Amino acid sequence: MGKIASTDCTPNDLKLVQIIRNEMSKKNNVDSVANFLKIISDPTRMRIIMILEKNEISVNDISVLMDMTKSAISHQLKVLKDAGYIKNKYYSLFDEHIMDILNAAYNHVNHC
Repeated sequence: MGKIASTDCTPNDLKLVQIIRNEMSKKNNVDSVANFLKIISDPTRMRIIMILEKNEISVNDISVLMDMTKSAISHQLKVLKDAGYIKNKYYSLFDEHIMDILNAAYNHVNHC
């Protein structure tokens, strides 16, 4: 058996490696999913998403609710807006699926 691609290893089970590589290639948006999770995993942004779940709200009101400066909240809102997860003027969730994911994560953590 020979080496594969850029690794310095020789596979123990070439057939298995090829099957898994084929399955992984079907899930080609792993980087996008990882970036999504990175963005929403920040605790401040997670709290903002929870606030926006059922509310259209101003930066000032979010700042008061979170006991943070308007500047700090604006920075986090910009990250969420640039990612396309919220809309602004009065802020609200653009993609309600985010709450489904957060709720599933909370259920998982509470179940363990």
